[in-house]
Amino acid sequence: MGYKGTIEFDWYTNLLKVYMHHTNRIETYEVLPDNIGGEHVEIVPVGFNLTDNPVLVEAIREKAAEVGIEISNYAFGAGFAGKNETEYETEIGRVLKEVDIAARLGVKLMRHDVASVTDISMKHFTEELPLICFYGEHKKANPRIHDYVCVSQPFNILHVLKI
Repeated sequence: MGYKGTIEFDWYTNLLKVYMHHTNRIETYEVLPDNIGGEHVEIVPVGFNLTDNPVLVEAIREKAAEVGIEISNYAFGAGFAGKNETEYETEIGRVLKEVDIAARLGVKLMRHDVASVTDISMKHFTEELPLICFYGEHKKANPRIHDYVCVSQPFNILHVLKI
């Protein structure tokens, strides 16, 4: 297909929708286990929420097992910069819940952002970078999350911090 638009995959119906960028059209493809052709899949919850949907987490895990494809990574957005202490602690708690989802999916790798924002301009990046570094160094978010992964979860996840 090449890069034509934003894709959405429905695990329940095996339908892949491509929302075309260059025209007001949606292309739909049926993806059957015989023609997937991959060896692994990365789960990135954009446009849907796994935290509030344990049934979907289980459905994804079961479907991957059924078609014989490894769920190799779980990636999600997180934002630690520009938050007060209460917001910061709330975000840590949210990330720990995402770690629990990674465990239920049975993944070996997990990756999260530390500064998910809608403003992706270079100006905003240069403004936020010192805050991101400050929070990483002084607030110790990454070690706390890493400790939770190592101590609280009975699985082997490599926690990767993405800046």
